[in-house]
Amino acid sequence: MNMKWKHRHLVASPTYFAWSGMKDRVARGFIGVGMCKRWESVDNFVDDLGVKPNKRGWQLSRIDHLDGFSKDNCLWESRSVFRKRTSRLQGEQVEQSADLKKLIQDSCDSINSCFEAQEDVLLSKLDDIEKRAESGEEDGLNQIDACRLLKEAAQATRKALKAVASYGR
Repeated sequence: MNMKWKHRHLVASPTYFAWSGMKDRVARGFIGVGMCKRWESVDNFVDDLGVKPNKRGWQLSRIDHLDGFSKDNCLWESRSVFRKRTSRLQGEQVEQSADLKKLIQDSCDSINSCFEAQEDVLLSKLDDIEKRAESGEEDGLNQIDACRLLKEAAQATRKALKAVASYGR
């Protein structure tokens, strides 16, 4: 198509504004996804999508909002169609988000249970070592220091696990 979009009368067109707005959103990180290299040129953008329909309320839309801007993922779409399509997607996202949150919570609970069991075993063994060291059965100073360090490590692990478990809630 090569419409020479750099000419003054075309730079102010709705198509150019849509292309420029897309580039700006990607550059500022508003979208969180990229844009295909080919569309760095407005001529290629127009070759792939054509000009923006000369109808009120039409916009550049991505088919899959998780993918970037590219020929295979973009189209010109009316706002009303966009709203219908995205409201359905938002409902699915809410369900997926709830499912994901439940999965994270269940995983955190499971990990937390495993660590609690390991912590109990570790602390029990450390108490035994500490008692033997205090009674003189083993080299006391090194054993006591080792026990204290291991107890601190177990407590730090427990604290980290509580932080992870609270993330999913």
